[in-house]
Amino acid sequence: MRGDFVTSDLDRLRTDAIVSILRGSDYNIEKYMDQVPEQISGSPEDMVTMLGAMEPRLPEYRMQDLSKPLPVSQMKIPNYEDFVAGHTKISNSPIKDWPLASADNQFGEHHVFGMASNSCPLLHGAAHGDPAYAEHLAHVMPMLKQIAAREKQLNYDKRIYGDPKESQYDLMVRDRNRYRTYTDEEYSQGKIEEWKKNLGLLPYLFGLEYQTDEQRENFVDLIRQLATTEGMISPDGKFIRNKMQEKAGISWGRALRNFRARFIPLIQWWKRASDRHGPVSPVQNMMDLETLVKSDTNDAGPHYASPFVLVPPSEITNSHTYQWWDIYQPWGGVGRDLNSLHDVMKQSYPKIFDGGWLDNTLMLASNSILDTYNTDGGSHFPHLINHPQSSGTPEYSSLKSTFDDVFERKRANFSHASNLHFLHPSEITGQGGRMLIPSDQMILSRLGRSLASQTDMGAPRIGMFREEHPTSNPTYWDSHNALFAANDMHIGKVMNNMAQQVMKQFGSGILNPQDPNNIEAATLARGNLQQIASAADFVLKRMNMGEEYKALAPTLENGMMNMQIKPIGPISPNSFATTPPTYLTGNTHLWGHEMPTNLAWKEDRKSGGVKFSQIAEPFNIMQRTVHENKIKAILPSLLDTNIMPKQNDIMALSALDSRGLSPIATGSLLKSDEYEPTGVFKTKIIPAYTIHKLDDMDKLKGFSGEWVVQKMPKGKRMFIEKKENHLKNGKLPSEVKKDLRKINGDFTFDAYLDGDTLSVVDLLVHKGTDMHLEPLEDRVNALRTLYDSTENVHFPMPTNCVSTDQEGLSKAITAFDESELLIRDSKSTFMKEKEVHPKWIRYAKDSIAKAFYPPMPELIVYPNKIKLCYPSVFEPVVVKGSFDGIGFDIAGYEGNQAMLSKAVRDIPLWSPVAISLLKEGAATGSGGAFTSTSTGGFNPIHSKPNRKNRPRKLKIVKETIVRAPSVIGEDEEGDSVADTMKYARKAITIDDQAKTTKQLLEKVKGLNEKMLEMYAGEYGLERTKDGKKWTINEAIDDDIIERMFPRMNRISPDGGAWAGMQADITAPRGPTELIEDSGTTFYDPKQNEEVEEIPMKHLKVKDDMTGDEAVIDIKDGKATLRMPLKTQQELADEQEVEADDRSEPQEI
Repeated sequence: MRGDFVTSDLDRLRTDAIVSILRGSDYNIEKYMDQVPEQISGSPEDMVTMLGAMEPRLPEYRMQDLSKPLPVSQMKIPNYEDFVAGHTKISNSPIKDWPLASADNQFGEHHVFGMASNSCPLLHGAAHGDPAYAEHLAHVMPMLKQIAAREKQLNYDKRIYGDPKESQYDLMVRDRNRYRTYTDEEYSQGKIEEWKKNLGLLPYLFGLEYQTDEQRENFVDLIRQLATTEGMISPDGKFIRNKMQEKAGISWGRALRNFRARFIPLIQWWKRASDRHGPVSPVQNMMDLETLVKSDTNDAGPHYASPFVLVPPSEITNSHTYQWWDIYQPWGGVGRDLNSLHDVMKQSYPKIFDGGWLDNTLMLASNSILDTYNTDGGSHFPHLINHPQSSGTPEYSSLKSTFDDVFERKRANFSHASNLHFLHPSEITGQGGRMLIPSDQMILSRLGRSLASQTDMGAPRIGMFREEHPTSNPTYWDSHNALFAANDMHIGKVMNNMAQQVMKQFGSGILNPQDPNNIEAATLARGNLQQIASAADFVLKRMNMGEEYKALAPTLENGMMNMQIKPIGPISPNSFATTPPTYLTGNTHLWGHEMPTNLAWKEDRKSGGVKFSQIAEPFNIMQRTVHENKIKAILPSLLDTNIMPKQNDIMALSALDSRGLSPIATGSLLKSDEYEPTGVFKTKIIPAYTIHKLDDMDKLKGFSGEWVVQKMPKGKRMFIEKKENHLKNGKLPSEVKKDLRKINGDFTFDAYLDGDTLSVVDLLVHKGTDMHLEPLEDRVNALRTLYDSTENVHFPMPTNCVSTDQEGLSKAITAFDESELLIRDSKSTFMKEKEVHPKWIRYAKDSIAKAFYPPMPELIVYPNKIKLCYPSVFEPVVVKGSFDGIGFDIAGYEGNQAMLSKAVRDIPLWSPVAISLLKEGAATGSGGAFTSTSTGGFNPIHSKPNRKNRPRKLKIVKETIVRAPSVIGEDEEGDSVADTMKYARKAITIDDQAKTTKQLLEKVKGLNEKMLEMYAGEYGLERTKDGKKWTINEAIDDDIIERMFPRMNRISPDGGAWAGMQADITAPRGPTELIEDSGTTFYDPKQNEEVEEIPMKHLKVKDDMTGDEAVIDIKDGKATLRMPLKTQQELADEQEVEADDRSEPQEI
């Protein structure tokens, strides 16, 4: 009912916008903006609303730049006693410090990496000077030799993981030799003390623990310089990397591989829900057994993406990087998105994590490894989800866990609230124990109202706040409520045993003060008891506690799930049940209260448990509150003593943003830029790859080897949603509507409408259940078996859709007639709100292919190269050449071979924009990079399109000013010179012996004397001093040989590709303009085809600061970019254009 209060769609949208602004919640402001009239001067309401929506995004955590001096207010100037004790701090250091909060951090001094915040597993114990990472490094030390041997057995993509010539064991041995007079025990203890004081986060991540302070300083200086270069394989980049071994004592390849091994577990911990421990499944568990047997079990990727790997046929074992996952395993996650972690790194180390290519190589590439393998999020029922038959059961999706699931992150907040962590220890009397369902008092509170609007609270939500999700159902809550209740009881039992042990070891006063009126002693005792709670939580996840500790757990028998009483075990793939983190989580800085304590604990690797110690001086630490019932069961007399009252609410309620709202109230603890409500689909995903030859499939990497091959339907693509008897898409023929309404249950289809026929290709919602997180093979099988085709509605069938493995792929494709095919990885999920899917491929033979296919790339231009960065494709295509102010002469192509043919085919589309950007760079005198998504420095071509002046369509023109495209990789064997010279180099390095010319010619097929003399220097070969033999120039790395010296044409060494092409390639300038294409040897007969004009939505220039978009006008083969005019002050402030290099993944 509209009523008098909302008189129009504009009023309704304005109201929704204002409410979202005031609450700080997500809202698509563009819906409202589209309804606002162009002339709004007479509407102050709309002006105010739009201004309110313009608040810039601020980092969640505000951090100090560790390379800058410490603020005077934070300096600790020592007196004599402090100086002797080493308690001084007058400067920051990226080498020795961990991230530090700035004065304007909304959580004060607390954040994830805060020493007293008790949130980061690496820094457990740091509040009293004993951080856990130091002893963990010492624990790993004896394993380094074995780790080095295993590393040699794995198959690495060197671009991603580096190619180190030394191991971490080699670095340790080198450092150990500096201390030859020390015993092993003395050396280990000495290193622990050094690491506690002098090893910061950055050196820890890069594995610099065995370098000297000077080498660490040199390393950080060198990677700062590396970040300023054009890329990893640029001459400057190579020069800096080659200096690392000399200056820092470690190669870039070793440092990068260390970073991957240590940073990937940190990302997974950061992103997983705060009531979820570490992964319990190998990533290969997504594959069926047949695929797994054929897979490469020595592929490094799964070893880095999980602490466990699956060895065929069914053995689960620790991965190669287990030791770096191990320290995070017992801890709950931070429950934040990648942006917040990147903000911390960028603010702390701004010259490294600056948004450039090095930042992307370190941060985004590590995250993409986790995304590629869909790493487990820490299910509490490992035995069930690792059972080979479990994935076929209806309960499987309810009990597994996804590490990057925002719904799980939100629900974790109720886990904390149900344990009464929002209460201060002084407030627990009369509040009882853990809540199974929220109390009336909770529901009526500010916290309760916020949680109720955003997450389940002990049961699936109903009514207006209902949110569909695969784990929001009775199966999830029946299983987990029983487990949570058992966990609460078992933690209390372990706490009771530990309390008796602690009082026996240190005296009863440590927990039970003798003077009940001494508030300070009582507060300290409460803090000590809460330390015991976190130790008990830890032990339950590390040790087999015995038959006494059990819980109801789901089990699988004869294909059916049953609930049985089973032992609670440690975090292991074989445990029937594991306990959720309660007092050890990555967001204790938000859900804890600062309390004093003088009781410390740490892991005892020898006994498998923990050991306690009493600290002479009490220290303050963030702790989660232990509820009343636990204290009653352990030391009820503590409830009769008064302790210091609460000073502040938990940070999740008390910290305020710029609008004066708390994180819980705004939902900022719960939302993610990648999340949309379950069951809602807006974006139609297109394949990332388009191929025209079946052989191109061999160039693609990162796929499971299982495929769903489907004819690409004709017609208009659309989402068809049915709820009850209502079809959301009303633009359907009546016969199609009639057939759809006959289908029982609610559904959402991804389909194509061609005339009166609807062809369904994907199932996103089935009978009200969101299916987009399920594997494609399950979604397609559901369409085949649960839905019946009619005359007007067609579902997948063997005549148009087949499943196959890698061996049968070619046969499956040739079985179809001359049609475009959609080839999708059968394990792929539907990546909601992504525009491009990296696991989907469009296959169109040249004989039927259209002129162009999306997606189009982002362009990054330099004077000597053009980068084509395709969305969701990690490695760009690099077009090498030179720009003379008018045209760009192409000398060759490098980079992503799978996208190469598409890049060449799309030259008429991207070349005009590339030339415009190159000219813009020349006009500004800048030698840096210009991108197609950031503002240039050329003023006169700016204006924002409005409704009356829409962007003109781009006509695909016959003329282009990008000249002489290379023919690399199209129909030829490739670069025979590159391959031959690479083998010549290997013939020398394989036994490290110099070779004569005759010996090399005998060993290397295709090598001749002319080739050897001509290209030896280019490929790092040089004559020995006597001139009789060939040896290796050690200054040139093996891995960069192909990329450092690209030649104009890679097909033959003399410059000719085929008869007639020589003149075009080797001419001083090539053809002046390709207006008369038929007169050149590069002529493509397909270019004579008439091609319809298409909107240029994929080629945009966007101002990152204002969000303004450009108009690209194409006329007579020339591109003009028009953007909003800048003020004189803006022009004065604009000194240079920074490179927005999305990625440079080539690790050499």
